Amino acid sequence: MKGVRQKWDRLGITGKFSLAFTLMLAFMLFIAGTGYYSLFYIGKIEKNIRKSTTIEQLVLEMDRGLEKARRLHGNFFIQYQQIGLQAAHEAYAQPSVREIARVITMSSKLKKLLFQSDVNNLAEIHPADVNLYLSSAERFAKTSIEAVELISRRAAPERGLESQLQTVSLTLEKELQPFHDLWSRYIEARSYYKDYLLSRQRFLMQSTLNVFHEMRSAFELKGSLASEKKSSIIALMNTYEELATNLLEIDLAIIGKLRDFNLQEQTVSPLSKKLIQLSKKEVELAEQQIDRVHKMSGSILLIVALFALYAVLSIAMLMHNSVTRNVLRLSAAAKEFSKDNLAVRVQTTSEDELGQLADIFNNMAIRLKDLIENLEKKVVQRTAELSASEQRFRHLVNDLPKVAVQGYDSERKVIYWNHASETLYGYSIEEALSRKLEELIVPDLIKEEVIDAVNNWYATDIAPPTSELTLCNKDGGDVPVYSSRVMLTDYQGAKTMYCVDIDLSDVKLAQLEKHAMELRLQRSQKMEAIGLLAGSVAHDLNNILSAIVGYPELLLLDLPADSVMRQPLEATKQAGERATAVVADLLTVARGIASSKEPKDLNDLVREYLESPEFLKLQKHHPLVQVEQQLAATLPAILCSPVHVNKSIMNLVINGVEAIKDEGIVTLSTRSHTPEQKWAHEHGLEVMEYVVLSIADTGPGIQDTDIEHIFEPFYTKKVMGNLSGTGLGLSVVWNAMQDHQGTVIVSRSDSVTTFDLYFPATDETIPTIYKQSRDMALQGTGETILVVDDEPQMRNLAQRMLEFLGYQVVCEDSGENALAYLQCQPVDLVLIDMLMEPGMNGRQTYEQMIELNPGQKAIIASGFSESDEVKIALALGAGGFIQKPYSIDKLGRMIKEILLG
Repeated sequence: MKGVRQKWDRLGITGKFSLAFTLMLAFMLFIAGTGYYSLFYIGKIEKNIRKSTTIEQLVLEMDRGLEKARRLHGNFFIQYQQIGLQAAHEAYAQPSVREIARVITMSSKLKKLLFQSDVNNLAEIHPADVNLYLSSAERFAKTSIEAVELISRRAAPERGLESQLQTVSLTLEKELQPFHDLWSRYIEARSYYKDYLLSRQRFLMQSTLNVFHEMRSAFELKGSLASEKKSSIIALMNTYEELATNLLEIDLAIIGKLRDFNLQEQTVSPLSKKLIQLSKKEVELAEQQIDRVHKMSGSILLIVALFALYAVLSIAMLMHNSVTRNVLRLSAAAKEFSKDNLAVRVQTTSEDELGQLADIFNNMAIRLKDLIENLEKKVVQRTAELSASEQRFRHLVNDLPKVAVQGYDSERKVIYWNHASETLYGYSIEEALSRKLEELIVPDLIKEEVIDAVNNWYATDIAPPTSELTLCNKDGGDVPVYSSRVMLTDYQGAKTMYCVDIDLSDVKLAQLEKHAMELRLQRSQKMEAIGLLAGSVAHDLNNILSAIVGYPELLLLDLPADSVMRQPLEATKQAGERATAVVADLLTVARGIASSKEPKDLNDLVREYLESPEFLKLQKHHPLVQVEQQLAATLPAILCSPVHVNKSIMNLVINGVEAIKDEGIVTLSTRSHTPEQKWAHEHGLEVMEYVVLSIADTGPGIQDTDIEHIFEPFYTKKVMGNLSGTGLGLSVVWNAMQDHQGTVIVSRSDSVTTFDLYFPATDETIPTIYKQSRDMALQGTGETILVVDDEPQMRNLAQRMLEFLGYQVVCEDSGENALAYLQCQPVDLVLIDMLMEPGMNGRQTYEQMIELNPGQKAIIASGFSESDEVKIALALGAGGFIQKPYSIDKLGRMIKEILLG
């Protein structure tokens, strides 16, 4: 340094100035070169950003166009039967074609960008996959046109297959009327054909063809008919069979086209997401490169600043002013954005980092606004889906046999009147709608009483008791019914009263003709019949409730804590869970489907209930009622379903507590007892040892008129909606005892009513139960799960739940398709619905799966409780059984247990 200083001192002023000028000039040239190269490099990167952004926008536009075209095409399939083929074609098919043509134009632009682009990351997608994506619109258009043509061949007026079949059928009907032996077979074939038009199930059409084949064979044997007449009728039969066969082929082709739509969507969706992800990744990498260039330029400027302090300070002041203004703009925009002003944007005045930050802020604001709008659209869509589920439920109730259901508004005017109501009361739906309750079915003697009771219910929410009534039909005749009622309130607070009436005409006549033993037998038969109906309804309701419980649960997971949509979605989910509890009771009423049984100590089951949250809640609502225990020191074990015994105890305790008006005592006692032969036979028991649970209350007792009906569903004198539940409580008890080969006996005195439950004793040993830890994580690690279910809504719901849990999901709509998939691709676990039609059920599907892949892990799902078919599947190696509707938590835990086990 000393030598350098000496040389510097020896320089004259001109030399020093020249050296300083030379150094400054060199640094300025260096800065200029560096700046030019930086601008050139940044410009090249920004060009790639624009290309990547354009690719992303085109992919998004194509996806939206394809989705719109699919929706229009789907509406065509749904609406053409209601509004006509031509109207549906103009309203939906033609707009779909126009939309897909627009998408094809965009795909051409995208193809040019993709194959002429020098964007690096896009090379990660195989060219074959890119071509597959780009041709998706053309493939959809081709499949769409073919599907519309098939529908036209099937449903076109006059020249369509269905219209031709109708014409031939009418002609044949006229020709066959003189032949009484063939007329009934023709009516049978026509019934099969009508059922086929409703369900499109092939076996129904095959049944029609089989009947026609038999009719033709029988007709050919008739020798008394003129040959010309005979040939004409046989030709009509042949024409009918040929048209029916063609219709079967057309329907099969339509199903194939619908499957093609699903496969196209499943194939294209991952490619679309991949293109968007790679475009975004390219933009991010480019922005990082620009950031590195800026940092390098800044370092060079810092070095130059040591030798040109004045210039650097001047530039720094200019930059300070510029940065300050831009920061203030960004700050003001962020403040407005925090006040929910989603339309705010930052004015871009430069292309530096702050300018880029302003662009990022603007893009972020646009995307957040789009996300919020999309979320609102999804909420509207899910609301529409829930409305559709409700409509399906109304159709189910509308077709219930011998169960008359009516709906009334706050003015007692009819708003709903099912087919059974038409049969029972004689009024058609058109005659009943908008007329008042008392004008239709209420006798004059009780009109004022009924009007006061209904008005009081709307005003005070105190429901009239469920009871037997004698109403009147259109002709003024008496109609004895068992009537129960429920009040529903929608989200706007509007109330609707629904009445469920069961015709008791036949029951009354049995009561006059049968003795006590015959009455007991009749009760058993009636409960079994109602149980069969309850089981069937419960299965369908569980599929409906899966959507009502599952979709709100999924939506709530994505909503922020302060969203206004949380309250209605939580209310919907809670309503679905309450309905699920009712369905659980219906499944108990459905005889023969109770859960598997295990040895238990009845005393332990009593104690478990008395320590449960349900009992503590009951005590809180009835603090003046004491519940006492008188349990035997030792008892034999019983072979039981703990869930159903717990329900029976809970229902009887609730029944006793609510029977006590003010203060009183409910006593639970246990004992063992071997009855005498005569007493045992009178009560349908064997002479053997029983474990008896007695539940007694000090309430007012049960009336003689009610004692014979207390175990019937919905026969209750209590207000619906209380802790007592839905009117199924004692029906659950009766059916549970029947399934346990026991009985329930009611006795009463002046001050005590007692229910005695007799359970057969068993010699089996009660096993020691080890509680399993429930702290396992629910999230999967990308395992593949195959969902097999014939219900589209259930497949969609299961797929969304599993994807939320982190699994890869494949869906198939039948056991046959699932087996075909497994022949080509293994999966980690299969979720199989037990009841699927037509084709193999869940047990048959799993049997063939383990032949194809021994040790295949699986879960069996069903709307019923654990049936014999489920037990067979579990014995074959299925890891578990889950009952619909299931929650994300329950499904996730069972999958984890099986995968880790």
